[in-house]
Amino acid sequence: MNALSCLKFDLEAKCIPTGCENLDMALGSGIRLGSITEFVGNSGAGKTQLSLQLVFNTILPSPVGLIDGDAVYISTRRNFCPQRVIHLADVSVSLWENSFSKNKNRSLDFRTNYTNEKALSRIHHKLVQRIPELISTVYQLDLLAIKHPNIRLVVIDSFSSLLRNLEPSERIRIVYELFHVLQNFATTNQSAVIITNDLTPHVTPNSMEPAMMKPALGDAYHHRLSQRILLNKEDEKQITVAQILKNLNGGPAQCKIKVVDDGVKDA
Repeated sequence: MNALSCLKFDLEAKCIPTGCENLDMALGSGIRLGSITEFVGNSGAGKTQLSLQLVFNTILPSPVGLIDGDAVYISTRRNFCPQRVIHLADVSVSLWENSFSKNKNRSLDFRTNYTNEKALSRIHHKLVQRIPELISTVYQLDLLAIKHPNIRLVVIDSFSSLLRNLEPSERIRIVYELFHVLQNFATTNQSAVIITNDLTPHVTPNSMEPAMMKPALGDAYHHRLSQRILLNKEDEKQITVAQILKNLNGGPAQCKIKVVDDGVKDA
């Protein structure tokens, strides 16, 4: 593939909308298929809620859904909750039905193609609680894609929880191995990959400076990411600052989002 072909490929790649217009604009239309994106932040910042919203936006059927695909959710902390997905669906479906009220044919077409049961059947969930399980599950994605060739999103929530306490050299080895497999899967299947990561305090040796909060797994794999988004909860009003630290489709940016039970919205 020459450089011109690569450029056309990037420009024509579809994106999964986050549901936040300002965040989508900052990212260049959303989360691009074929890419690896990291959400990093403390507990309660909105990493899981944003991931679940992306799952829902992936499995939406036409004419509403832009992707109309399947999603894989690999959880290491029992973060996946079907009831939360259904709640997101109920809120969104109500809004769409109101928007379709003047177009009965479009409303009927959507209702024919969408039910909560159909939606949940397009989400393939796997709970992993040990590192060998995580490695095995990632390697088996190709086999899952043979059975379900329309997988357009893979979420690993949390990517760091099982790996953060490993000896550094072993952790780096496993992370590099997993990223190699995930990038090949994303490129081959035109799927987006989302990983979530925690913040932990990092102290500089022989420094009197206070500890700085940094991604738990460090920056060894930073070059493999297409996007890194830092989520910082601002106050008690459910406002989170989404700071785009890396974005291959644009420069650094930030915007405010609101993380509520009904989903993630523009603040």
